[in-house]
Amino acid sequence: MKNDTFPEIQSVSLSSFIDYTTSIRDIRLFHTIRIFASSSK
Repeated sequence: MKNDTFPEIQSVSLSSFIDYTTSIRDIRLFHTIRIFASSSK
């Protein structure tokens, strides 16, 4: 029973971790573009 549920929990946490890192990357990219745009004015 445990062996059946563990991979499912692991995959869910992995997908949520990927979503978390992707959102952080998007935010940093947004700030970088905004800083670059304001400095090039």
